[in-house]
Amino acid sequence: MLFDAKLAEIDRHVAYIRAACDDRRADAHPNLAARLRLLSEALGDFSPAVDEVRRDLALYRTAPAPALDTWRQIFARLRVLSDKALFLRTRELPAYLAATPDDQYMSDVFETLHREVGLDGVHPVVSLHQNGWFATVGGFPGHQLYLAPASLAADPAELGLVFHEIGHTLFRLWSPDLEEACDTSVARVPLGSDDLTDYGRKAFGLDRRSRTVVPSD
Repeated sequence: MLFDAKLAEIDRHVAYIRAACDDRRADAHPNLAARLRLLSEALGDFSPAVDEVRRDLALYRTAPAPALDTWRQIFARLRVLSDKALFLRTRELPAYLAATPDDQYMSDVFETLHREVGLDGVHPVVSLHQNGWFATVGGFPGHQLYLAPASLAADPAELGLVFHEIGHTLFRLWSPDLEEACDTSVARVPLGSDDLTDYGRKAFGLDRRSRTVVPSD
């Protein structure tokens, strides 16, 4: 009974998110409208997954041997669906709904920065509704969602933090090549020289006398 109620709750979340996305698209700027369309289309994957879990729950019978019991797998799939729906409704959707007049302007700024590093196919969506931090929400490679404080539009000094967030996008788009290139570059740094500061050694988890990775504090 409880699991049926949870599945019904997921269905309600998905329906609410889809309706809100479709409604928001009417007055959204082009980058945001495209991401909302992609999200609305992706929500179509929920129903088959929910139906599959519901079917497996109906067919479930306790196995004679614990090692053969599929209960844990069914529960894990239900939890993944629940967590994803909750994230979309409580974290991502509010970023779309809490729009500000400067969102399109900052999306255009970010898009220009992306083009300068060769990411012509990325059309960033910027939501200036955070209190005082930056974050990146992936999911749709061509329309990365950046969460930024509203003060960014009035304080260009904060723009430098944007490059850190763009770095997350680079890692997603160019994985695993970028990670491997960074690992190679770090490995080539002579740890006995001043090329890598003590702070840098600690950040990378490196012992200054060797290339051994040491536990972080």
